[in-house]
Amino acid sequence: MSTSPASTATTEGAGDVWQFAGRSNAWYDYAADAGLALDRAYRRGSKSADIEAKGLIVAVDLQAFTQTCGKKTRNVRRVPFLGWQFQTSACWRDFDSDASDRLEAALCADQPLCVFMHGSSRYEIVFSDMRQTRCDDPSRRRRVRRRGGETPLPELVLWRVLIPAFQANFDEFRAPWSRDRTKRTGWAANTVPSGYAVKSVELVRHPARWAAYCKALRAVEAACASSSSFALVSVQTRGLNAQLASPEWALRSDCNEVYLFHGSTASSEILEAHFDVSMARPSTASLVGGSKVYFSDIAAKSDEYTGTANQGLRMLLCRAALGVSLYTEEA
Repeated sequence: MSTSPASTATTEGAGDVWQFAGRSNAWYDYAADAGLALDRAYRRGSKSADIEAKGLIVAVDLQAFTQTCGKKTRNVRRVPFLGWQFQTSACWRDFDSDASDRLEAALCADQPLCVFMHGSSRYEIVFSDMRQTRCDDPSRRRRVRRRGGETPLPELVLWRVLIPAFQANFDEFRAPWSRDRTKRTGWAANTVPSGYAVKSVELVRHPARWAAYCKALRAVEAACASSSSFALVSVQTRGLNAQLASPEWALRSDCNEVYLFHGSTASSEILEAHFDVSMARPSTASLVGGSKVYFSDIAAKSDEYTGTANQGLRMLLCRAALGVSLYTEEA
């Protein structure tokens, strides 16, 4: 999420998988470079985009989710990206994580192809063709794909129209001055910003990290169910919680799931590392709770850690499970 200083989270990677409807209601993937072009246009808020497929120009309506080529119109959809795969004679198999990450990075960097080693062999994948060729034996070729999930993703317009909800959190809740604000952002003592303007909000997701979160959530659920002191936690982001909790991302009240803000000057690095907790600051000298990940339910508190006061700021809004929580008002 991006503010000017009066917040944007940027999606890392090449985005979601785009597909078009074929015969017998089957869904077919666009070539990776075409899918990337569609995803970028969609996230920019474009109403339409033209792509080239097999020498033909295809017009894609990014609001109606249809494509038109000549007189034919087909439905289009977005599904979550789950990883790169190659086709064998029997089935589709996953690339290892290193190869998948290398392919995704090359695609995102607008490279037309990617060359990588697998075992002792060298392979080349051309993104417009979606074929893998063994460099020392060009007759050895296989189809590849960016595997997508089965459930279509909700429209990103959800996040665009929620800018007023984010703005309300900035406007309604003002954090008092603290030493961190002066030390980290350059504000004079006992002064705070008069206001912020939210410029953009964008969804960031990482399938492997989400799977790990869901696994941990089951342990939190068990702890909450067995605790006699479990109680619902009231947070200032409750308005955002209600509006963001669409059926696809319904929050779990039995685990005290909420959305919380995280401010950092290293937000890009956090996204690139897929929210690796090991990036938490190792020094504990100035941290109340030691080397941990810190969140706030007030945007105007997390902004203290995002950068200098005269620049646009980037802040993360993260899904978190508070579980059985301890509360204190002590300084």
